[in-house]
Amino acid sequence: DSNSQHPAFLKPFDWGNYNLGSYGYLQSTVDFFRGSFANDSPAAAGGFNTAKVLDPAHAPSYCNGQSPLECEYNRTRPSVALILLGTGDQHNWQSFESNYRRIIEISINMGVIPVLITKADDLESRDNTAPYGFINGKIAQLAREYQVPLLNLRQVVQRLPNGGTTGDGFHYNYPGDNRSAWFTPDYLQYGYNQRNLTALQVLDVLRRRVIQPGT
Repeated sequence: DSNSQHPAFLKPFDWGNYNLGSYGYLQSTVDFFRGSFANDSPAAAGGFNTAKVLDPAHAPSYCNGQSPLECEYNRTRPSVALILLGTGDQHNWQSFESNYRRIIEISINMGVIPVLITKADDLESRDNTAPYGFINGKIAQLAREYQVPLLNLRQVVQRLPNGGTTGDGFHYNYPGDNRSAWFTPDYLQYGYNQRNLTALQVLDVLRRRVIQPGT
């Protein structure tokens, strides 16, 4: 959704606007994935939920009838997909699990490692009638069931001021100087900075253990 489409997420690594701080070991992973970070994906768009990413009607014309998810996979042939969805499912939370299963299964069948990421908010409970933590609970459950990586971002950002979000409680915040990929202690008090750090850490583990084992 908009939290993935936003230029504060990952793009600074391709733009050179980053500072790894004490996480210098991640430079090899930045180098390995360079050119992928600034990708504008049809599967990441403001307002997307699990239904829209599967619906060809929400894909650009160049996708030729494919869903946004399948279009992205066919277009870029990624090894890994970082999947953060669920905020936009607050009013349709009952269908979240079935849609999310399809996303996982499409990813696996197309040779993509899906990294499932929990979200900072609990809108399905705050704005609707879902049990507290419903969607994040489903994300964790499905990661175990399909034996795919889980990044529990909620656990990380909930320790930050305002839970790492803006006043609306679901968009991640970032520094006023736009240094969302700087990993020094003061900058790591922001949601996007932690999101970029944890995403890069997951990519680093997958690169070393799965994609380039032994390096």
